[in-house]
Amino acid sequence: MSKIEIISKNSFVTVIIILAVPIIVILPLVLLLEAGKIGGEVSENCSNHSTSSASPKPKPMCLTPECITLVHQLLNFQDPSVDPCENFYQAACGKYNEHNVIDGSRTAQKQQIVKRLIRDFLHKNQSSTSKSENSMKLLYEKCKEAKTIKVLGNQNLLQEIFMNIQKIGSWPVLDENWDGKKFNLNEMLLSLIRLGVSNFGFFEIIISSDAFVEIKPARNFPTRENLSDIISKVFLGNGFQPNITAIENDLREYENLQRELKSLERLIQTTPNRSLVNYLIFNYLKSVMLEYKRLPEEQCEGVVIDFLPRASTRVFVQNFLDKENRKYVAGMIEDVKMGFIDMIQESTWLNEESKKVAVQKVKNIKSMIGYPDFFEPPGTLDRSFKDLNIEQTDSYHTIVRKIQKFTNEQCMEFVASEIPLDPRQPILHANAFYQNTNFLAILAPVLDDPIFDTTFPRYVNLAVIGNVLAHEIGHAFDHTGINYDDAGQQRIWLTPEDSEEYGKRLRCLLRQHDEYDDPDFGRNLNGSKTLHEISADRFGVEAAWRTFKKLDLSNESEIVGFQNFNIDQLYFRTAALIWCRQRDTTDLQYALQREHPTNNFRVNGIYANMPQFAETFNCPLGSPMNPKKKCDLF
Repeated sequence: MSKIEIISKNSFVTVIIILAVPIIVILPLVLLLEAGKIGGEVSENCSNHSTSSASPKPKPMCLTPECITLVHQLLNFQDPSVDPCENFYQAACGKYNEHNVIDGSRTAQKQQIVKRLIRDFLHKNQSSTSKSENSMKLLYEKCKEAKTIKVLGNQNLLQEIFMNIQKIGSWPVLDENWDGKKFNLNEMLLSLIRLGVSNFGFFEIIISSDAFVEIKPARNFPTRENLSDIISKVFLGNGFQPNITAIENDLREYENLQRELKSLERLIQTTPNRSLVNYLIFNYLKSVMLEYKRLPEEQCEGVVIDFLPRASTRVFVQNFLDKENRKYVAGMIEDVKMGFIDMIQESTWLNEESKKVAVQKVKNIKSMIGYPDFFEPPGTLDRSFKDLNIEQTDSYHTIVRKIQKFTNEQCMEFVASEIPLDPRQPILHANAFYQNTNFLAILAPVLDDPIFDTTFPRYVNLAVIGNVLAHEIGHAFDHTGINYDDAGQQRIWLTPEDSEEYGKRLRCLLRQHDEYDDPDFGRNLNGSKTLHEISADRFGVEAAWRTFKKLDLSNESEIVGFQNFNIDQLYFRTAALIWCRQRDTTDLQYALQREHPTNNFRVNGIYANMPQFAETFNCPLGSPMNPKKKCDLF
């Protein structure tokens, strides 16, 4: 073959490539735009009651990766065979399980993404001068090591546990000369605090949302399971022969004491000192067992996030979050507040004085968006870590105890207003919360795709994160929040007549929830547990809708595949996405203890109360999504 022939053939290939590349690039876009027509037709055919409205002139199209992902979710999660007026949750989310492998909703998926991002950061072998980052990496390393050991067969760990027991105080089963008259309960409790303990079995120390120290009955009393085994192992691992009979007798006293803890003061005065000592030490041993029992199931990045939430949030914010998102959401909060104010002022039953207090409460809500401003100045968080001294030679158990002690000390600084955020608050979660101090927190993972993105059209962001914001503000007026004023002070500000009417409206929602036929649990749900959540939902969807209807949509970009779709229907469809999840296989008894209603109810049960939903989808009166009896709050 001649040189000329080779060049000619190569030139021919080059020409083909040059011609093919634009086709390869343009073809998917053409198909996607064409899919817009199809998507519009499919979406319109989801319901016999839908209406479409053509745009008077072409609008910009959102073609960012985030918007394309949204199109995928809207088109693929839906079940077009279901009439939205019969079962809107199924119509919007019916095929969600065909496209997702993670149990739970999109927020659960986001939480898994956050964990992976933190894990990737921790795996990097980059040196750091940040004490908080180095603490995270060391905890992660020791957690991975701890996963490989057998707790009851590790000599070093058993000796470490024994040394901590000696720090707590003299143990009767080991001290033949133990004298109950020398026992001092306060000294033993202080020794436990130095080990980082806050749950003492008798009671636990809790920091309330309004920065008060509360002493409450201990939650999750430990059981006797495996205690006899670990006690024997600790003895043998430290050169002592266990007295099985004495240990069993002490364990029986321990169980009896658990059952009698309802009257704490009388109990402490009448219980033998030996039993009190054993109870505190056994409770410590049980906490050690639980500490290691969670490791096989728990990912170590999750352990780091749980134990060091502020440091983990700082890493996420600095490496994975666009800080401009905070400004955007700050504006949305103000818009949603106005939606609430409109709703309050248009109430047909609230007294004018009650309206004034309610409006002032909305106006005075303080907020934290993503993370506290406390995090902004370089080195600020690291300076707060100056008292946490963990070493490479420390075991996982020692590091956890040091972190717990450090966290307890930080809690006291929070109470003294020396730091602005409760160090125990799990702030690196795809979540938001409202506290009765009239404080709203939107956590950093929520300020990110798929829950929020600055490239989404405003009506999309309002449908998703706007409803999240509105729900949390709704807690300001749930059956607990209604008893706090704009300054976060507990005060009854509704008139007696208003209180009576408010109670009637809450009971309407409660009955509706208890009579709801949930596809996973039937008519077995307990509204008394979820009332604060379903009332916040009801307030929230109303306020978010009002905010949406005020938007100027004339210059908003459109979503591919939904150009000809009714914008009000698209709003509800998008809002429902956050609640899509696989079938809930939770045990009924556990489900009855949850504070949140099922995702199915949060769509069907709540939207069925909205006349605006029925009007949007032209649902016949008396259909499941347009019942004759509706529950309204304000």
